[in-house]
Amino acid sequence: AAVRPVDLSSRTSGNLISLGNSRWGPNYAMQIRALPGSSTRYALSLGTTQVTTPFVGLAVYDGSKQLGTWSGQSSADAITFCDASTLYGYNNESTGFETTRFSVDAAGLIRSQTSVGGVISDFNTTIACQGGWIFASNGQTLDAASLTLVGTYSAGGPVVIQSGIPDPNGMDVWFLEARSGKGGAGPVLLLDFDRTTRASRGSTALPTYLGTYEQL
Repeated sequence: AAVRPVDLSSRTSGNLISLGNSRWGPNYAMQIRALPGSSTRYALSLGTTQVTTPFVGLAVYDGSKQLGTWSGQSSADAITFCDASTLYGYNNESTGFETTRFSVDAAGLIRSQTSVGGVISDFNTTIACQGGWIFASNGQTLDAASLTLVGTYSAGGPVVIQSGIPDPNGMDVWFLEARSGKGGAGPVLLLDFDRTTRASRGSTALPTYLGTYEQL
């Protein structure tokens, strides 16, 4: 029921940061997303192990200090930042499948702005934002400003976002997809798509263990 920072340059870990309790018991981090441009601030979707719909709310932290929280009627267990003041959440817990835009102010307070249901429509889905688009791990892609569907990539798996990926200039989008093989797990593929046309640009087979890594 805690998170811990890790300094990647020195490969050292910091102190555990307790996430407190809800009325169901201790809070756990369902997802962690770094606030763009900050080395100390991050957002969490919080959950509990005591109920079948685990989401209990969102929180923004600066180091070990909790700055602001949000708890609404719908879930936002999958989260992503599009910029330092705009956080998006997706509901994996009910068939409302809401995608919600939140504003995050300088004090870390979270306010719900807009919610649209059913544009993304799958359970067990993660989201990531780059270049004004929200990419879902089921291949569906939204325009972040209007929360409308842009299109769907023929892929299923975490969207790889690192060092400008997906490319904000409209070139490439990558997905990690684990495929079944004879008798069990098959290859893990890095799938490359043209961002605008959504046409495949090829794939690269990766070591199977990489398939266990979710985009962070």
